[in-house]
Amino acid sequence: MDLQLDQWLIQYDWPGNIRQLENVVEYMVNMAESDVLGFHDLPDYLYQFQAPIHTRGLSLDEMVAEYEKSIIQSFFLGGQIEKIRKK
Repeated sequence: MDLQLDQWLIQYDWPGNIRQLENVVEYMVNMAESDVLGFHDLPDYLYQFQAPIHTRGLSLDEMVAEYEKSIIQSFFLGGQIEKIRKK
């Protein structure tokens, strides 16, 4: 499992408690296309709440660059490219 995902799963406020966490992990394991689970394996309803951007000690320009990087990664890892190609 991706270490950032591991931390995110720990920090996420699970409104459905442990049952929701168990269901999400089971879904991710069953639907994963690779050996390493990542944010792209999250169910769609949770994908929007993915990894926080770490900003401690970064300048504004560096924070903007990190944010842009996360948006681009979300786009590619979220399967958006495949959706566009199919259109």
